[in-house]
Amino acid sequence: MNNNEVMAYLTRKLEIIEKINTNTETQRRFVRRREMRGLNRLLRERAVLIDELVAVNGKLKSDPGWKNLNEFKAMVQTIETRQKETLDACDQVLQEALAEHRLIAAELCNIKALRQLKNRYVRQWTVMALGHRFSAEG
Repeated sequence: MNNNEVMAYLTRKLEIIEKINTNTETQRRFVRRREMRGLNRLLRERAVLIDELVAVNGKLKSDPGWKNLNEFKAMVQTIETRQKETLDACDQVLQEALAEHRLIAAELCNIKALRQLKNRYVRQWTVMALGHRFSAEG
């Protein structure tokens, strides 16, 4: 692999990482707004980007001789920094999604409990109070 090809692959890798980072920030907004349809689309796009990143990494690993050249060290350092930032953002979005999941589950549980309370207790007494007497003989 010549230097131009290596630089093209490194540039492509940085572009993919930036797209993943943008995708992650968009996921954060969708999680906060609880929009699952859009979130599923973003996750499919993210899977495609990750597949592209795996392909680029495979091509770069096929010829490890370029890693010793000084002209690529700054680019590799930039890529590693952006990759770490992206991974941290992904972890943070995952934690936010888990917290939102727990919140939604608690809300649904409260709704279910209130519905059961209303259906099993309040309606029974209203039916009894309207049409029945407790001690008809007394």
